[in-house]
Amino acid sequence: MTSRNSDLGKMIIVGKSDTTDYTTIEEAIKNAQPGTKILVQPGIYRESLVIDKPLEILGDGQVSDIVIESTNSSCILMQTEYSIVRGLTLRGCATGVLILKGKSILEDCDITNYDIRGVAIVGSQANPTIRRCRIHDGKGNGISIKNNGLGTIEDCDIYGNTHPGVDIDGSNPTLRQCRIFDGKTNGIWIKNNGLGTIEDCDIYGNTYSGVIIDGSNPTLRQCRIYDGKQYGIWIKNNGLGTIEDCDIYGNTYSGVIINGSNPTLRQCRIYDGKQYGIWIKNNGAGTIEDCDIYGNTNPGVYIDGSKPTLRQCRIYDGRQYGIWIKNNGAGTIEDCDIYGNTNPGVYIDGSNPTLRQCRIFDAKQSGIWIHNNGLGTIEDCDIYGNTYPGVVIDGSNPTIHQCRIYDCRQNGIWIKNNGAGTIEECDIYGNTYVGVGIDGGKPTLRQCRIYDGKQSGIWIKNNGAGTIEDCYIYGNTYPGVLIENKSNPIFRRCRIEHHPFPGIQIEQGCDPIFRRCILKTSKPFYLGLTVILGIFIALPVAIAEGLLITPTMAVALIAIMPVFYKLRQKRFNQKFILKIICLIMGLGVSLGITFILGFNFYILFPLFGTSLLLIKNIGQPLFQQAKLMSKYRINKSL
Repeated sequence: MTSRNSDLGKMIIVGKSDTTDYTTIEEAIKNAQPGTKILVQPGIYRESLVIDKPLEILGDGQVSDIVIESTNSSCILMQTEYSIVRGLTLRGCATGVLILKGKSILEDCDITNYDIRGVAIVGSQANPTIRRCRIHDGKGNGISIKNNGLGTIEDCDIYGNTHPGVDIDGSNPTLRQCRIFDGKTNGIWIKNNGLGTIEDCDIYGNTYSGVIIDGSNPTLRQCRIYDGKQYGIWIKNNGLGTIEDCDIYGNTYSGVIINGSNPTLRQCRIYDGKQYGIWIKNNGAGTIEDCDIYGNTNPGVYIDGSKPTLRQCRIYDGRQYGIWIKNNGAGTIEDCDIYGNTNPGVYIDGSNPTLRQCRIFDAKQSGIWIHNNGLGTIEDCDIYGNTYPGVVIDGSNPTIHQCRIYDCRQNGIWIKNNGAGTIEECDIYGNTYVGVGIDGGKPTLRQCRIYDGKQSGIWIKNNGAGTIEDCYIYGNTYPGVLIENKSNPIFRRCRIEHHPFPGIQIEQGCDPIFRRCILKTSKPFYLGLTVILGIFIALPVAIAEGLLITPTMAVALIAIMPVFYKLRQKRFNQKFILKIICLIMGLGVSLGITFILGFNFYILFPLFGTSLLLIKNIGQPLFQQAKLMSKYRINKSL
């Protein structure tokens, strides 16, 4: 046979007709000079090729029509510094392509129905480029890179393989813009100190995990890992790795599981998983930065006996907890937004994490729930707008320092079941129920400001105790301090101001201690109430003298409005104000009628009734306040 020349150098044509140079590719390779192009025409070639010189083997027709089969060995063995193979179908081989050395190029091939692996890159001298290939439906791995192998794999479809689609074993390849899907086990498995860079790949629908990092340290960047039947990414056996700007979603198990490992996740979106967003267990660590973790069925982040760092993450709209820390878990959670979760935003269950500069808000239950002898340090956080209490301390002993806990739809802080804790320099305000509720607990509050609540500032009940020092409790709608059910707290150097009298309410059987405390209460607007009384005394007289009823009533209502406003400013609740104004109106009308008709039984009955009710609602609280100030030596000023 004779070779043909072209402008690009030597060319050999292989085909099944008599007009071609060779009828087998193997024979063409054997006789070709280095640098020769071998064009392969359509046909089925049952042979095993060894490329040991620089050649180009190019399919000349449709890829599906140019088939190489080899049942007992590799379809192609590459052991040259450089070669190009393009546009072939390789099937029925033990290994589709085995690459032992060189920077060869494998392009636009369809590799299928292999027994061991579609492509094997073996050894540190192997650094091929594999581009636009379909590697699928084999009985082993799609691509196996081992023994310090390298290589660049671009724009390939790797699917339907029995073993992992890509197996990186102690090697360092680059995968870019590939699709790895519908494998019978894992999508990618990186093991034995493997490295590698995996960029802009779609890894989905695999039976096991999308990616396993097993004692290895790869980089995953801008990948989409989704709809796996198990985990999205599983990092185990002291695995590391950097996972950046990836979308991990819709997986059946956790989006990411960190099992005794220490990876870095940065700017990822982990969402809509059927279990946890991220699960860290078995003394796992890891740094999770600037990630969005949302819409997962179980907690967004589950820290199980581990110690990760979460920083500048957004954890929201989960169907359970935002973060669940249990089994002596720890870790540091900094500058995160945790909001809109169905259960508490953060659940500390017998654990000791640190939360710093976080915003925990709009949970459907509590903002933070600390349970089962939990500890934890919560610093400089904003906890607001939660449906249940901002913080629940349930039989636990955390430290809460310089936080702002406000606008929750129940209590600001609720301490129960012998809970303790140290709460220092916090602002607790605007909550719908009490600012701090101590229900059988014994906390320490120090240098806090508790104000503008819709009920009491502090409510201590059911044998509650605790020490409240140097706190400023003011402007709450109900009494600043309410002590009930045999409770015995200690107050030191507190200021309790601007509440409706008596300001402090202590139930019989309680024995609190007040040391150097100040009590200033809001007293009724006596001048305004006197004006209303006078108007309503004059009202029956005016009507009896023939004045028109409508303008007379208008004058009376105009007088009531500024009095109502003034009492609201003094923090009296609306129900109390309406009750007092109605009693004053009733007393005034009774006195006015008395002036017209003189004294009789029918007039005296409402007159004395309204007077007694006024004494009960105004006089009695004032008496109680004077009594408790005397008993507990509470001052009106310093």
